Amino acid sequence: MYSRVPVVAADSGGPRETVVHAKSGYLCEHDATDFADAISRVLAAPETQWREMGAYGRERVVQHFSLDAYAQNIEAVICDMLETPTSVSAVMGILLTLFIVCTSATLYLCATYL
Repeated sequence: MYSRVPVVAADSGGPRETVVHAKSGYLCEHDATDFADAISRVLAAPETQWREMGAYGRERVVQHFSLDAYAQNIEAVICDMLETPTSVSAVMGILLTLFIVCTSATLYLCATYL
């Protein structure tokens, strides 16, 4: 989607969360015929339609799944946790969450840019 290309993916797991059916691509059942039909729809569509789908997908990725969006979501979660009255165990949970978030972000950056 980041490459501005309509996506054809299985309707489960991550794709169900990221692909908006008929807007950024097509979600299919785990069936070869369904995949073939979806690919045919993309290939048969006018260029303007698949460019619009690609642009929508790119915008969706940038808004919801980019590093900036990830950082904003994590910041919002941390701020919510810090605004809530906490016990010692809750503080430990926050610290553990911060450690996991930082580790995940570091691994993401390494995998993306190295």
